[in-house]
Amino acid sequence: MDDKRPGYFTIKNWVKYQHYKDRSPPWIKLHATIFEDYEFDCLHDASKLHLILIWVLASKLGEKNPRIPNDPEWIRKKIHLKNKPDLKPLFKYGFLVSDSEVLAPCLQDARTEGEGEGEGEAETEGEGEGEGFSPDSFFEEDWARYPRKAGNKKAALRHYKKSVKSHEKRKLFLKKMDAYVAANTDNAFRLYASSFFNQWEGLEVAEPEEQMSENERINRELIEEYANEKANKS
Repeated sequence: MDDKRPGYFTIKNWVKYQHYKDRSPPWIKLHATIFEDYEFDCLHDASKLHLILIWVLASKLGEKNPRIPNDPEWIRKKIHLKNKPDLKPLFKYGFLVSDSEVLAPCLQDARTEGEGEGEGEAETEGEGEGEGFSPDSFFEEDWARYPRKAGNKKAALRHYKKSVKSHEKRKLFLKKMDAYVAANTDNAFRLYASSFFNQWEGLEVAEPEEQMSENERINRELIEEYANEKANKS
């Protein structure tokens, strides 16, 4: 019976780009940098609209990082569509992140801890090192998630296999990727995908709050400029 449950998903970078004091705001932030996002360009027009409507839906759920049921019919009703949305492209290009990607490392850690209870330390360490994890099964998805797809893909796969050997490692890899992409908004200045897959562990990434504070500063300046112009006219 549990297999029939739809599961849940979250939205990539939601906490960073959509942070509000009011958990149910009357509007959402649509950043102009979306036009520099290669994955967004890959989407069909219908998928782009569905994504934006899902963003609006997420803002109304009253959570810091909302979990949305992976149920197209439920989503259709909530965002007022005539037909069920096709969510596959949004998962494929990394805009929606299935709970299973987050839960898999937790389940793996819990199983390893239970099996290692009362046994030697060396055996516990052996069981925790990537048991049941296959880099090949995740590589294409993670390659598609990185915006600047350039360089030697075979070399990238080779580096990926060497550095991403467990669910926990993949979790760190994706976290570093998202942070790097957010900190380097101009795709032309990002590393080639093959270089990122090779160097990700040693990359130093600036805190995303710095970029956000700069955006907020620009917004404040525009508001002040508008207010001054209005005051001068009156």
